[in-house]
Amino acid sequence: MLEYLLRRPWLSFAVLVAACAPLIWATAALSLRSGAGGLLEGDPRSRFTYEMVEKSLHGTCVLVVVQTSPEVFTRESLEKLRGISEAFAALPDVLDVKSFTHSTIPARRGFGLVMEPFLPEEWTDENLAKVRAFSSGIPW
Repeated sequence: MLEYLLRRPWLSFAVLVAACAPLIWATAALSLRSGAGGLLEGDPRSRFTYEMVEKSLHGTCVLVVVQTSPEVFTRESLEKLRGISEAFAALPDVLDVKSFTHSTIPARRGFGLVMEPFLPEEWTDENLAKVRAFSSGIPW
């Protein structure tokens, strides 16, 4: 039977189209949503945060980028992330950029709190391992 189909290319093509018809039909129904609700559908924590920020900013466009990758704790990835954050900050009409490389955490100083950079000054393997352990251990 295979030899019969190979000798008749038009018949082989018809069989191929018939076999691929369900795939073609399925892709015709495919739709993509790029709104924040659709993109954050699988991450309820980030969606809740986005909705809270959106309510407080009243119509200001908010861009949320979520990266869940263990490779983010390498020097190369942090440099790329810093470059992306600084590029966003340089855009016109951007009010503020919050990023893993630009974030701060409260630290107690006497009776008050001061904001210190989340990432250590030196990105040594030991320091990045501590940051990774701390970040991975938070029960969000």
